[in-house]
Amino acid sequence: MDEIIGTWDVELATPIGRQQIVLEFTRAAGGDQGEPITGAASSPRETVELRDLRREGDAVRWEQSIRHPIRLNLAFTVRVAGDRMLGEAKAGPLPSTALTGIRRPAAV
Repeated sequence: MDEIIGTWDVELATPIGRQQIVLEFTRAAGGDQGEPITGAASSPRETVELRDLRREGDAVRWEQSIRHPIRLNLAFTVRVAGDRMLGEAKAGPLPSTALTGIRRPAAV
């Protein structure tokens, strides 16, 4: 699951318009290979922790709860190819929302 580590600029095509978020994935406990990966999602209005981050086949999945622009519990499924991320977010019975992302260059 190391392919997801980094900072990602992500856009979601939602029914209420395009939403930009920043996803940050890091390895816990100092970056050792065996340690779990953690993540957070940030928007101009809030930062939330990603829960139950896991690999399923070639996909990476997680859940998160947001309060803005409306309260939702979201389930994400993404696939990473190099510095590009494609996937979807799903909120309960609502239709899936397309997600695209680009990894920021690593800080030097």
